[in-house]
Amino acid sequence: MNIYLLEDNLQQQKRIQYLIEHTEYTAPLTLNRFANPSALLRALKAEAKPTIILLDLEIKDIVHAGLSTAKAIRQYDSQSQIIIVTTHQELAIETYRYQIGVLDFIDKSKPESNFKQQLNEAISVALNHLELMSQREPVWLHLTQHPHLKFDLNDILYIASIPNSHNIEIHTTTRIYQLRANLKDCCQLHDDLLRVHAGYIINKYHAHYYNTQNKTMLMSNQDEVPVSRRYTKMAKSI
Repeated sequence: MNIYLLEDNLQQQKRIQYLIEHTEYTAPLTLNRFANPSALLRALKAEAKPTIILLDLEIKDIVHAGLSTAKAIRQYDSQSQIIIVTTHQELAIETYRYQIGVLDFIDKSKPESNFKQQLNEAISVALNHLELMSQREPVWLHLTQHPHLKFDLNDILYIASIPNSHNIEIHTTTRIYQLRANLKDCCQLHDDLLRVHAGYIINKYHAHYYNTQNKTMLMSNQDEVPVSRRYTKMAKSI
């Protein structure tokens, strides 16, 4: 399995590669090293499946380069596992404010034994997450108005009504579908599709967390879906 590293320090690249190559994981790993965010993004877009991405935060003296790269990744990839590996501990809180779904935050300045343990544990957890994703069986849903179309529940992020029309948008992990349909009918397709607003239904499998400040649900693709007051209690329980 290909995994990816963004790190502009050659010594740190070699250090991380050595640790990965000398550890047994549940799957064989091939580390692809990059010092340039643009090159990494091009390689990731060519990757067919979700993967593991190790990101340093400071690249070429630009402290937020890693965070900006992670945000760019999340625009088209909501499932790859992102692990931050850096010396900038002070950016840990900011990392979560970027809402990029980071799995772990590892301090490169830790003693070698501690660094190795945390890195290996993070990669093992990431591999487990990816394995669980791959094992999910398709759950095919059909809209009455469109019997020729079928949607895998696992791919649906959320469904939104289009204002001043009788149309809806089905946001999936790969594209957005615009269809003539009733949002109310979509709630009845599966128990995992939950109404959170007059104009929105979410797939609870792709709901990351409820933001109490701006009253939105952060989805796995980093979209924020509004949650109305009557659904607040339910949203908090997801």
